[in-house]
Amino acid sequence: MANTPQAKKRIRRNSARTLINKNRVSRIRTLVKKVENAVAAGDKAAATAALAAAQPEMARGVAKGALQKTRVARKYPPRTRSGTATPGPPPPAPPRRGKKKDPPAKCPRVLFCYRAMANLLQRGK
Repeated sequence: MANTPQAKKRIRRNSARTLINKNRVSRIRTLVKKVENAVAAGDKAAATAALAAAQPEMARGVAKGALQKTRVARKYPPRTRSGTATPGPPPPAPPRRGKKKDPPAKCPRVLFCYRAMANLLQRGK
């Protein structure tokens, strides 16, 4: 049993979050079942609409900690491959590699020192 006020508050908050997370997971399961039923029925328009509703909920479930990331990662690709078009814009292209940056500009003072050393070496000192 909790003795400190902080521990008592934590129990209250945990029970509230548990209820919210259970509702969220139940809602996500329902949305995923709608996608599966639409795909099984062959209704591409309904499947695309259901997928568009399910994917943000699944991502939100991961962000809120109600679902594990790997579990949602297992659910995403089969839903998008099974005859429905992925809703939304395509993912951004990866950054380009191999592009060289300009070298940092050398300090004029450093250049002066190199020139002075070169002059000294040429003179033989």
